[in-house]
Amino acid sequence: MSNGEVDAMRITQFMPDAYYDRINELMAEREITPKQLAKKLKVSNNTVYDWVRDMRVMSTVNFFEVCKFFDVNASWLYGITDKRTTYKGE
Repeated sequence: MSNGEVDAMRITQFMPDAYYDRINELMAEREITPKQLAKKLKVSNNTVYDWVRDMRVMSTVNFFEVCKFFDVNASWLYGITDKRTTYKGE
């Protein structure tokens, strides 16, 4: 297993509370609904509803797709830092 795969497993196993609050914050800023976000990310409506209610852990792929869509850094979305910058292909 590569280091990238190990890091990906760590992200999906231990999502902090900050990420679902921050997804809600980003959706409010953009004035989009969970249904609209689901369509943009090509996931089910229920998937996004579960993310924003902290009922489902998001996959690593979806986590980075959310970062790209909202143009935010992964460290901020994950809750590691409060410094919000743009997505840089992390």
